[in-house]
Amino acid sequence: MRINGKEYGLRLTVAAAIETEKVCPEQDITKIGQILHGDAVEAVRNVIRIVKILSDGYTESERHKGRAAKPVEIEEIIDAIGADDLFFSHMVASITETFDRDYHGKINSKPTKKGREAAKKRGTGKRTIEEALPWYLFFGRRHGMDDEDVLNTPFGELQDLMTCDAIYHGLAEEVAKKKKLSQEEMLALE
Repeated sequence: MRINGKEYGLRLTVAAAIETEKVCPEQDITKIGQILHGDAVEAVRNVIRIVKILSDGYTESERHKGRAAKPVEIEEIIDAIGADDLFFSHMVASITETFDRDYHGKINSKPTKKGREAAKKRGTGKRTIEEALPWYLFFGRRHGMDDEDVLNTPFGELQDLMTCDAIYHGLAEEVAKKKKLSQEEMLALE
């Protein structure tokens, strides 16, 4: 994301996902799109907070890899909004792009009977990311990651690692992604 001529990275790490979830309605990160509805001032405030969180996520992730990075400051974002009427739209597009890249894992799966029974036995249900953090840390430690590794991993990447582990242990099975049809392919079906 470019602000006042400077380039800032955005990344939805596990730590950034926990903080982003706190801004979302009902602390449910899947409802992030709803922050744009309702009061305009509140929507701008929330978008600024999320850009700051994602910038901090990128910065910490890069620092963890030994690379230098500087997070965007809230004052810089506010100045950019005041100087450019289209900047708010740019921020929303940057958040969307970051979520498209970092939130969803690339592996589709469904639980096996063994996996459903294990989940039922553990009592796992809908949890916030923060409530699930001990499981993420446990998974990371089982696979040689320290807490910093887990917290600075893109959220979707960690989900993929956990999905692969579940498939490997017979708790899930991979499901082929549904192919999206092009307009030409849809017209050919008629």
